Amino acid sequence: MRRRVLEQMLYHLGRWVYLIDAADDLQKDAVSGNYNPVALRYGLRDGKWDEESRRAFARTLDHSIHMIATAFELWDFGVWRPCWRVRCTPGFCRGPGRAGGHLPQNAPQRTEKETQEG
Repeated sequence: MRRRVLEQMLYHLGRWVYLIDAADDLQKDAVSGNYNPVALRYGLRDGKWDEESRRAFARTLDHSIHMIATAFELWDFGVWRPCWRVRCTPGFCRGPGRAGGHLPQNAPQRTEKETQEG
C-alpha cells in the first residue's frame, strides 16, 4: 500500500511540475515555435491565456494537488506527517498565485473571487 500511495503522490507532483514548467515556457515556445503541451492542450495562440483556458488550466493544477492530498491521507507518515501535511493539502496552493506566489509569471492566476471560493 505504501508504494501505491507514494507512486500516486509523486506522479501527480511530477505532473504539476511539468505543467507549471510548460506554462512558464509558453511565450518563449510561441516565439520559437517549439512544442508546448499546455499550448497544445488548451489551444493557446501566441502564448496568451484566454479566460476559459486559464480556468481549465487552474482546474487541472487543482486536480493534481487534490490527488496528492488524497493519496497522502491513505498512509501514516509517522513523525513526518505534520511536515508533509502542510505541503500536501489543497490549502497549500490557495491564495494569490497559488503555492505562495511561486507560479511562473505568465501562468494563470486565480481571481480574488476564485480564491475566496476555494
